[in-house]
Amino acid sequence: MNDTLKILLLIQSAQNAQSFSQRRLAEVSEFSLTKVQSILSKLESLDNVKNLGSRQKPQYRLTSAGKQSILDSLSKHTRIQLPMSLRKSTFTTAVILAAGHSTASDQPVALSKIDENTILLLRNIQKLVDRGIKHIVIVCGYQSELIETALQDTPEVTLVKVKDYEHAGTMSSLSQAGTQINDSFLLLEGDLLFDDAMLDVLLQDTTENTILVSPLSGSHDEAFVDFNSQNQLIQISKDIRQMNRLSAEMIGISKVSFAFYQLMLSAYMRNKNPWLNYEYLIAQLSNITPVNCLVTDDLHWIDIDTPKDLVKAIQDVFPLIKANESDNKIDQAKQTIVNALNIPSQNVKNVVYAGGMTNTNYSAEIIQGENKGWRECFVRIPGKGTSKLINRMTEKPNAEQASKLGFNVPTLFMDLLPA
Repeated sequence: MNDTLKILLLIQSAQNAQSFSQRRLAEVSEFSLTKVQSILSKLESLDNVKNLGSRQKPQYRLTSAGKQSILDSLSKHTRIQLPMSLRKSTFTTAVILAAGHSTASDQPVALSKIDENTILLLRNIQKLVDRGIKHIVIVCGYQSELIETALQDTPEVTLVKVKDYEHAGTMSSLSQAGTQINDSFLLLEGDLLFDDAMLDVLLQDTTENTILVSPLSGSHDEAFVDFNSQNQLIQISKDIRQMNRLSAEMIGISKVSFAFYQLMLSAYMRNKNPWLNYEYLIAQLSNITPVNCLVTDDLHWIDIDTPKDLVKAIQDVFPLIKANESDNKIDQAKQTIVNALNIPSQNVKNVVYAGGMTNTNYSAEIIQGENKGWRECFVRIPGKGTSKLINRMTEKPNAEQASKLGFNVPTLFMDLLPA
């Protein structure tokens, strides 16, 4: 990190200070007073900083040019040089923080069973994989061997084991995952049960740095969030007394650009508090580059911190999530029929899940063509990875031949794209 960048970051980190002297900057930066004065003089001449105080009690603030200077400087010092402008990225990496230990369970909360066949962490991994996430970094600490055993058949996952999880905050975990992060990523907390539509909402959003928020839940462990009329983050705090306004609460699912992550790491290197959580760094650095708050007010989720939370997740939240996800899949199956047969949506009704092992099947009634009544059809949506088991190119002519011989129902449409 160059000397000018270090002074800019120190000024940014002290934005809330009433005043601080050049001597104090020298102490913190470990530069000589003469060097600090020289750097400040240069920064003021470039309009990177302004002194809003007096010569006796200076109060430096970054200008817009100063914030951009930080971003430009960081882009030159990252392992991969990326443009810092806000642009839409294709996210193929996710980081799940699952190092801590809570009272909710004697084992890592991420390994909690939320129904007979569903383990929380495995469910969240599958939801990510279903959306094209190819690289999933899981930071574990407490009973990491149990997580390692549970994930032995998941090739998309890379484990990062941390030892200081009992004496450090979530930013420590996130920083230690840095050796495995080379691109923008989704950031999830490992104790979350959530409607998978949240991932769709987040991935469809066009801003790079975004946190998902929801109306206040009253859980008494909220990370309160305040944002402005443009939905840009202003503040995050668990202390309600620090908030000017309570806009929403943070869910624990975010989208972080690689450049912003480098900014977080740079700020964290200067941090003296090992208990710092990543959301507070996001809030602090939102003064440099905007962070969007995306509101999801009709989707179910719960942060599992206590035994009571786990019971609520199993008995109340997960049934609601499953019902909503089932409705979404029905809608997707209906749209598949509409698109494949090129018929109006009103010509499809009574779409019902019909089971399946390697594929997901639905029955439906359709009207196709003029002056024809309703007739039953089935839509089969191939399961992920089944192209490794089935040759789709030979499946189509075989299915058509079986139909001609009367062994199979007529095939109206078949998409040969591999699943």
